[in-house]
Amino acid sequence: MAAHLGRLQREHLLVSIGISGTKNAFNSMLVDVDANNHTMLLDVLHPEPAHQQLMKKRNFVFNVIHEGVKISFKGAVKKLVEDDGKPAYLIDFPDNLVYQQRRQYFRAPICKDMILPITLTDTENEVNFEGIINNVSRGGLCLQFDHNVKFDFKKFALLSGKFHTDANIEIICDLEIRNITNDSVHRHTIVGVQFKNLNKLHKRHIQHFALNMERRMLKRKRA
Repeated sequence: MAAHLGRLQREHLLVSIGISGTKNAFNSMLVDVDANNHTMLLDVLHPEPAHQQLMKKRNFVFNVIHEGVKISFKGAVKKLVEDDGKPAYLIDFPDNLVYQQRRQYFRAPICKDMILPITLTDTENEVNFEGIINNVSRGGLCLQFDHNVKFDFKKFALLSGKFHTDANIEIICDLEIRNITNDSVHRHTIVGVQFKNLNKLHKRHIQHFALNMERRMLKRKRA
């Protein structure tokens, strides 16, 4: 949860705040995320009537869509505080955060008891980057690299990837960079990549890989 909220704060994204009793939604942004105390600061609402209404009602609905993912939760203002001389709302982390993926493919997380390394290669400069796979879909992967790894590629850069599936089948393929996010809370760099130019055999192996992870995820939820 802290990673998702921290990403919104670092990228200064506008979020939508809905207040009970009004049809309007108001723009705000996260100005701080405190992972240790499980609190965050939300920028004060404008115009003034919106601020007064939120202070009266206290409860609100938080919504934002970022890179095809909708993040939403219900929250409550604990108190009004000052952040660098500016007013902000102090809010506890929500008990439940809705993370709704709106991608073409569903991404299933890799089981916590399973570590799947991956090597990305910049063939032009002959440089390797070692990371692990966080989740998988039929269309791509979410990768995690240590904060110390200098990963400064731009969106749509094409790299070579080498990894083994959960069935220990080696896959060597082209991967296109789709997004890069620094997670300062956990000191990781998160990289989203899309499969490119997969042959039929590799497509079948990836489909089985993603399906197996989806099944394991569903079993954990039902347990």
